[in-house]
Amino acid sequence: MVEPGQPWDEMLEDLAAIDPQALWEGINAAFKGKDWPTLGRLARKLQWYLDRGGAPPVIAVDPAKAPADAVLLARTACQVALEWSARGGPV
Repeated sequence: MVEPGQPWDEMLEDLAAIDPQALWEGINAAFKGKDWPTLGRLARKLQWYLDRGGAPPVIAVDPAKAPADAVLLARTACQVALEWSARGGPV
């Protein structure tokens, strides 16, 4: 686990080794469990992955809209997660 102030070794992973669906599920679990540090760490990693052209997680109900909607929803969720992680939760 990477904590604030430590090197971002996990970010050096090959894109192919990253599972965006597992990251998304982890973000949801961290949110439900109010684990703000984990929420922020996973959100940063998913944002990093998406910024480098990685495929988004499956989060849309309508498969026809999935690719475009998933990127937008994932990026928005990551931004909110990072803000909540920094503040210690939704305040």
